[in-house]
Amino acid sequence: MPLETEFTDTEIDAVIERNLNVGSICRSVPDQARRIGVSKSFLFDEIRIGAIASFKIGRRRLIADADVAQYLAAHREQVA
Repeated sequence: MPLETEFTDTEIDAVIERNLNVGSICRSVPDQARRIGVSKSFLFDEIRIGAIASFKIGRRRLIADADVAQYLAAHREQVA
């Protein structure tokens, strides 16, 4: 069962501002999966266990580019 995270308006505003300040945007799970070369199911599993942050707007689940970068950096550190 996927975990749903409730965000306050302040938290949502902070994510939006952070993404706008670094020129990042949010993308759908399939788009992010293609970008980083993993399957959609793998990325959904990572979301489910809390390894990568995501949020919903309406029925659509999105992942910020900044969160993908943070996720990849964390995995790079584990390998090193």
